[in-house]
Amino acid sequence: MRQTDRILPQDLAACLWLLGLALLAGENGRRN
Repeated sequence: MRQTDRILPQDLAACLWLLGLALLAGENGRRN
């Protein structure tokens, strides 16, 4: 169970990080 707890946060963080990058890229693309 602890291994899953460790893996889950990592996947969540990666997803949020990628989402943030995509949003930033989209905003930059719209501005430019």
